[in-house]
Amino acid sequence: MTVKTVDFSVWPKGDPNTAYAQYFSGNSYLAPMEGGINNVTFEPVTDQIYNSL
Repeated sequence: MTVKTVDFSVWPKGDPNTAYAQYFSGNSYLAPMEGGINNVTFEPVTDQIYNSL
């Protein structure tokens, strides 16, 4: 079996996405990219956050 690695450096994590935090449960991060595109990264929701929804 061959294991392939993925280079995630093309998808930067960015800074905390505080401007839109009210729309998400949990943390998200916003990274501006070339061409006016933004990458949004979401942290996995923990059981504590999930149960409070």
